Amino acid sequence: MNDIRADDWRETLDPPAGGLTRLVDAIESSRARSLRLQPRFALIGVGAMAAVVAVFGLALQIQRNSPQHRLRSALEAALSPAAEDAGIRVDNGAAVEIPSANPNVRMYWVAQLPPAAAEPARP
Repeated sequence: MNDIRADDWRETLDPPAGGLTRLVDAIESSRARSLRLQPRFALIGVGAMAAVVAVFGLALQIQRNSPQHRLRSALEAALSPAAEDAGIRVDNGAAVEIPSANPNVRMYWVAQLPPAAAEPARP
């Protein structure tokens, strides 16, 4: 068979003239370039995260100010059990009890007054 030793297949090559110096310079310049870019990437990342938080915060604020959210909040507040009586409390609106076939069920028609009618006239 072949009498090839493990070290025979590798040849030791000498680097070209000035090659080692060029390699070291290239590695150092690459490190210096990456160190200069790291703060930029960090600032871009922080800016992107701030933008995402701002978008979600704005979306949540828009949702809280939506008419559907205000109506749902008013209905939840109106239908929550009041401590002083068993009825419902309606702020800035009106409620009318609707007859039910089941005596254990109370149904109400709730309407919200327009903003101009809700505020009393000031002298």
